Order: sequence, then C-alpha cells, then structure tokens
Amino acid sequence: MRDRLKFGMQFITEMIVKEIPEYMFTDPNVTVCDPAIAGGQIISAVEKRMTKLGVKDKDIKRRVKGFEEDSIAVDYAINKNKLKGSFEVCALGTLPTMDVNLAVGNPPYNDGSAGRNPIYHLFLEKYAVNPPDFTFFVIQANWFTQPDYKLGKSVRASLRKLGVYKIVINPYDTFETAKVKTCTVFCRKGYVGSIELIDSDTGYKSPIIDFDQTILYTVNPDELAILTKLKPVKPWTTHGGGKGDTNTWRIMTSYRKENFEVTPLNPLKVMEPMYKSQTGYRVFAEYKTKTEADQALIWYKSFWHSKLVTWILQRTRTSTTLDNPQITWVPKITIDKEFSDKDLYDAFNLTDDQIALIESSFK
Repeated sequence: MRDRLKFGMQFITEMIVKEIPEYMFTDPNVTVCDPAIAGGQIISAVEKRMTKLGVKDKDIKRRVKGFEEDSIAVDYAINKNKLKGSFEVCALGTLPTMDVNLAVGNPPYNDGSAGRNPIYHLFLEKYAVNPPDFTFFVIQANWFTQPDYKLGKSVRASLRKLGVYKIVINPYDTFETAKVKTCTVFCRKGYVGSIELIDSDTGYKSPIIDFDQTILYTVNPDELAILTKLKPVKPWTTHGGGKGDTNTWRIMTSYRKENFEVTPLNPLKVMEPMYKSQTGYRVFAEYKTKTEADQALIWYKSFWHSKLVTWILQRTRTSTTLDNPQITWVPKITIDKEFSDKDLYDAFNLTDDQIALIESSFK
C-alpha cells in the first residue's frame, strides 16, 4: 500500500527506481533512455541513483539519453532537475528505434488535439521492435476496457513483446493536470509468465486471468465478485449524436467527462430534434414526442445515476470519452419505470453484504 504522504510523480518515480536492478545503474555498458522526458522526474531519479552508487558524471552523460518534442521542454527538464545525460529534441514520428537496455518514462497520453487521439501506444510499439532488457512506463489505462479495439490490441501486443510481468494501478490523484486513470507497466525482455495486477491504494494483488479480455480497474476480490455477477452477456450500447435518427427527441449525455473518478457520468438530458450540434453526445434512447422523452428521462436518470451504476462505473470507466467499452459492466434491465436504489439491488439479487459494500462508498 502506498504512503499517502507521497502523491503524484514522486510515488510513481520511487516505485519505478526501486524496481530497477542495481547492476543497471552501475554496469558501464548499460544504456538508459526516456523517450519523452517531460518534467524529467523519472530520468532525474535514475541519474541520482547512479550518482549515489558512484557512477561519474561523464559516464552518466554517455549512458543516459532522453528526448522531447521541443527545445523549450528539453531545456526546462535539464535546468529543473540538473540533468547530466544527453537529451535531444525529437518528435515521436522521428524517434529512433534504439538499442537500449532500460527504457523508462511517462510518454504523453494523447496528441493534444480536440479529439485527444491516444499516442502513448506508439511509444510501446516503437520499443517493442527491439525490446530493452527492462521497460517501465506510465501509461493511460483506457486500454484495459478495449480488448477488441485497435488501441487495446496494440497495447496488449506491444506489452507482450516487451515482456510485461506486472501492472500497477496508479492512484487517481497522481497527476493534478491529467485526471485520467493510469497504470505503470513493468516489463522484462523475454518474460512470458503470468501478469500480476496490483492496486497501489489498497495493496490488493491478483493475477490477470485473461490478458486478452477486459481488465477491471480494481483488484478487491469482493468488488470483483459483484462486477462479475452483474456483467451482462450482451452489453449496453449507445451511439454518437451524429448517428441514428436526429429528427427525434433523444436522451443523451455529453460523451466527454473530466474527473470521472467520483461522478463518472455527465447528467442525462433530452435533446430536441435536429439540434444544431449533436456530435459531442452519446445517445441512450430516442422518442417521437417530447412528452415521451421527458417521462423516459426520469426513468433513465433513476438507473444511470443510481448508486449501483455509479459504483460500477467508478471501477470500470477508464477514459474521459464515453465509448461503449466504458459501460460494458453495467447490468441490463428494461427501463420503463423509475427505480429506487433498493429496486435495483433487489432486481439484481445483491446480498446484504454486497449492498453494504456499495453503500459504504457513498458515506
């Protein structure tokens, strides 16, 4: 379990440095690289450990490398952390496939565009071509729930090539400016055994049963029992606001949600027919009249904003965008009336202990 006095990158950095075998710091033939140094915290900690073990500055400069996409970022990291290695400006697209022994870092999660297209998997792909002896990266965890999508398949394939042996679920408060769920992946070249999943907050550990299937963002056995019990055979599906019949009264919610750890779903609302911009929404239902939609909205809110569904999404939503993989674990029920929390507990046959566990999250 993590020391709660140590938040943010300090916790992550210490965890990574402790995992690195000592010979990786002292062996003069070992090379280290951070492909996206950003603030330089991780690579700085590696250098400090090398210095503590007696490695000279000239050898650190020769052995430690790093990249960032612009000179300002490189200079900032060097000056802030008094870095001693060799650091260069290099965009992701031109990042060389290097023969290094240790790769560490926290590569950017998305391209910074309005669509926030993920790019962290491209760093994994780059290093998977010629795997280092060890690879320790902090990455976004949205691939957990996307085993059948391009992103999820890419990350899983690369991690296998890199030899992933452990994945740590990072604290949600790791980054002040990036309110997304993240994990730290630990890889050792040639490793092909079972993969351990660890919750840094609780200390719970569990082997990942099937790496090619959805990985839940919890390791608590009691929580896993509830989620597994409730998972529907055929999951809910929603669609983008630009699809379907836009000439109807639609129950929708904004598809992007920041800080979704506590409140994982934006408010549901009724959107009028032919609304000028519907592309930023996910559609849950469509109705021919406003009266029908207004009535159904009460029903849908009682389900999708219930304690039960909120509890499930808090443990399974991993992305700021509400695509269908994010609601895979929400149980299905016919929404034709208003539900109380007790109605839903009864409908899904939850035990008193399971209800108490869920309710305890809202006290």
